[in-house]
Amino acid sequence: MNEDTIKMRLASRLQKWFGIVLTEYPVKGGRIDILADYRVVIEVKSKTRFLEDAKKQVLKYAKYIPNSIPVVTDGETFLQFANGKWKAITFDDLVAFANPLYTPEDVARAVESLKSRAIEILREAISQKRPSIRTAYDQLMKKIYHESTEELFIYHSLIAIIIDAFIEELVGTLPFDILPAVISWWRGMPQIAEIKEEAREIAKRLDPQYRGDIFRELYEAVIPRDVRRKIGEYYTPMWLVEYIVKRIVKPEDIVLDPFCGSGSFLVASFYHKIENGREPEKAMKEVMGFDINPIAVAVARANLVIAFNRYTTNIPYPRVFLGDYATGGIYDLAELKRLSGTISMLPPSLEPRHVAQLHRAIREYLTKKRTDLLEKICNELFGENGKTAFNNIVFAIDALVKRYGDGVWAELITSIFVSKISVMPDVIVTNPPWGLLSSVGGHYGKILRDKIRGYTTRITSADISQSMVKFLLEKCENSRMAFVMPAEAVFVPGSTHGLAKNITERMLKGKEWHATFINADVFRHGVLPSILWIGIPCNFEMMNISDGKIHVKPENYVSASAYEDFMKNARKKYPRLHAKGAYIMGLFTGTAPVGMSYEIDSYSEEMNMAVIKLAGLGSVRVPLDILRRNTYKLTYLGKLFPFYHEPLLVLRRRYALELVKDAVRYEKCKREWKAPDRPKVTRFACVWRAMRTPVAGVVKNEVIDSTCGYIECSNIEEAFYYCALLNYMAFTLAESNLRFSRHAYARPFAVIVACGLEWHGEDWQEEVAKIVMESNVGEAVKKAVKEKGWKTVKKYFTLPEVKELMERLDRYFTDKKECMIKNAKRYGLVF
Repeated sequence: MNEDTIKMRLASRLQKWFGIVLTEYPVKGGRIDILADYRVVIEVKSKTRFLEDAKKQVLKYAKYIPNSIPVVTDGETFLQFANGKWKAITFDDLVAFANPLYTPEDVARAVESLKSRAIEILREAISQKRPSIRTAYDQLMKKIYHESTEELFIYHSLIAIIIDAFIEELVGTLPFDILPAVISWWRGMPQIAEIKEEAREIAKRLDPQYRGDIFRELYEAVIPRDVRRKIGEYYTPMWLVEYIVKRIVKPEDIVLDPFCGSGSFLVASFYHKIENGREPEKAMKEVMGFDINPIAVAVARANLVIAFNRYTTNIPYPRVFLGDYATGGIYDLAELKRLSGTISMLPPSLEPRHVAQLHRAIREYLTKKRTDLLEKICNELFGENGKTAFNNIVFAIDALVKRYGDGVWAELITSIFVSKISVMPDVIVTNPPWGLLSSVGGHYGKILRDKIRGYTTRITSADISQSMVKFLLEKCENSRMAFVMPAEAVFVPGSTHGLAKNITERMLKGKEWHATFINADVFRHGVLPSILWIGIPCNFEMMNISDGKIHVKPENYVSASAYEDFMKNARKKYPRLHAKGAYIMGLFTGTAPVGMSYEIDSYSEEMNMAVIKLAGLGSVRVPLDILRRNTYKLTYLGKLFPFYHEPLLVLRRRYALELVKDAVRYEKCKREWKAPDRPKVTRFACVWRAMRTPVAGVVKNEVIDSTCGYIECSNIEEAFYYCALLNYMAFTLAESNLRFSRHAYARPFAVIVACGLEWHGEDWQEEVAKIVMESNVGEAVKKAVKEKGWKTVKKYFTLPEVKELMERLDRYFTDKKECMIKNAKRYGLVF
């Protein structure tokens, strides 16, 4: 027999034991002859003598299949690779590898096999549908993602088909439809039956004991990673969901997730309630979710239905609603915008059943032109304004149908009203949308920005999640809450910097709140999260994950608001104070790969010529007079030590570019180098490191980099006074075993002001300056820098000369030590 015949017969035999048997499965570098249950990789040859070649081939393919079992065969002889060697096995041994039950990961891999074919079928089917489907879908998606594509519409429709098939197989026929109309447009189309049947076969293999989010892996399998990243969809890991639920949810609580996504928090809360003695019927009624994404609503409903079905078959409609609970329904279509006045007429007591009744009434009007049901619910909900509300809704429906056609308007119109549902949750658990507020345009963006405008004048640094927190604080002020948010907007141990963090702090003033920083990239997008807890007693904490376990330890919280308040007044009161210097990028090679800093190799005054070594470019001959006109000395963090610094020689950007002759390098340098054309040269200044330990030095006629903070001084004595004081403060704080925060900026000067130690030109201050100016401490530190090269600047405090100077300064500052420590903590310089 030839290979194709052997392959087809073997695949047919394996179908009895394996749920999924694929032939010619594509992988990098070729195709797997037979792939069974996405684990058993089989390479087929027609003759026994060809099996040696098959062994090399199957091992190459097996690298692309997780937990694979490589097998080669000629139809009669079977060889398996295990424990580093090949061994003979029988056909019975082969079928023993069959995995009768699927995990969600197995389901996702199985769906991959039908994905490409299903997408083509759906693409063709869409062309047969009216534009109302896409128009309604686009209204929902543009609100959250600011764009909508046919690609995403097809992906969401495919997931809806699979959900429908899974529910039919795992639960049976439901008395209600859990799929929003905008993604169930394919119902009744004969070409979809094949896709559903394959999906049902996959569902049959699902492990019935699995209790997590069944469709999460499925979603990630269908929608490519680059698409998910573009639209910012990242699901909360189940271990984190369960950690939050167990910590905040009580068995009798009404639980709300206003941005429920796939329903992970709702499902986990449901199971948590059952485990603590709650009846399934009560538990189901006590979890409620909202989402503007129709596929998220479908997934959340399906997950809850499957969870409930484990306990009883009398399944109630899951309380998961399509709509924006936090901000309300705001869409671009003029016909829908006209309903904003109608929404404002609603009483504050709208119940979930009212939304369901309104949806049914609108559907009856659309399909049968019945007005009685809609008129009745409008009179019930709007009271004396019932007639006006009825006319407005009918006018909107008729205008939409006339312009776009029928199909989905009942659900979209109903979604506008869901934000008015009266929910009094005991607990809110959610992962709200993330992203810069500045990225949200249109009327929706304005609503989000207005919500936190009272807490800052610099809205662009705020996060979308903070606006959502504020909305929910106003709607559910007595609820306990847990939000998964970007750490920089809530809490990072040791960090006091960040306007976003300050907004959160001001927003929660008067509330009992804490946070848990998660020291792991749990969403795999590079932004670390924190959990914001509101209304529950706990500590500020750091969570680490190691060996598959969660480790939590207490951390200190450093307030951002005291420093922000200081800076508001400091800009007027201390105009010579600078939290950081000039922003300069491109000092060293980086990726350019040329830097603007240089060293002098040799020069000749007589010949007016110099040879310089430019970072990344090597030796370059330049006219000496031109070099002097285009050079400035720069103070930056890497060369700033206690009482001593080494300035960099830096070329002005424009002249440095002239020296880069290579065209490719030139374009990279032009793009990456950032520096002012005429950076500010400071005559006298005390400069300190703006990050971590704020040791200080004195500079004269230099440019100061953004990694340093500084205060301009009227004379050299003032500069040396501040240098002595700042180094004494850093020494005192280090001796007290306090940890310096990541960002210092102007915080050291805030401590000086709080302790009443600003320069006034008094005799004792001039004495302090004179002590430092006459000491040899700078030379001692310089020598240690050359010989020791310590990377930790606090090490230089151990030098005998530095210790001796600190003892002399004790006479002037010892009574201010407690004040320094107290205010260093207050302003977030240490923790």
